[in-house]
Parts: sequence; structure tokens; C-alpha cells
Amino acid sequence: MSHGQIAAVKVLLHTLPVKGTAILAELHRASCLDFVLIELDLAATFCELALSTQDEERKERNTRNARKAYDSALHFFQRLSSAPADQAHVYEKASRLNGSFERLGLNASQSGFRRISFQIVP
Repeated sequence: MSHGQIAAVKVLLHTLPVKGTAILAELHRASCLDFVLIELDLAATFCELALSTQDEERKERNTRNARKAYDSALHFFQRLSSAPADQAHVYEKASRLNGSFERLGLNASQSGFRRISFQIVP
């Protein structure tokens, strides 16, 4: 669901009586997916900052912040039922992010670091 479609649903919610929860459920799912994608973008930004600095304190702080954003995305993504196209979008962003974490010297066996992995279900 695009941002325009979300806006249209919000307008409908305010102008029409709603019978049932289907519209609200879809709006919630779309908002959660947006949150996951934004958290992955935020993690990527912190990784870029960490990789671009020579200051060890800044590198560690930005790496920590990237991991927090990544873990937040993982937490919400695991609870989200999403379409295969949405899953593929998340997986593509997460794969790039995993590469950034590896360049920072992190791997899945380190404490507090988890990879996003899942099966894309049609």
C-alpha cells in the first residue's frame, strides 16, 4: 500500500462509517511495514556514519545505534504478516545492511546481533 493509498484510507475513516476492522487492520499493517523500512534505512545511515569516521568513539556509538534500529526492525517484522513483494523489499534492504555490518566487523555470532532471515511465502 502506497503513502497515497494510506492517506485515502485515512480520509475514508473520517468520512464514512466503518463496519468491521478490515480497513483498520490494513492501515495498521501498512504502518508497521513503513516503520520496519524506515528503521532499516536509519540503521543503514548509522552504518554509513560508522564506516566513514576515524574516531573510534563515534564509530562505536553509530554502530550501536545501527544495531538498535536493525533489532527494532527485526522485532516488528517478525510480527508482521506481509505480502511477498513487501517481504522481498525488506529482505533486499536487510541484505545490504548485513553487508554493512560485516564491513564493521560484526557477525551473527556476536552478542546482540541477529540477521533478518525468513522464507518468502507466496
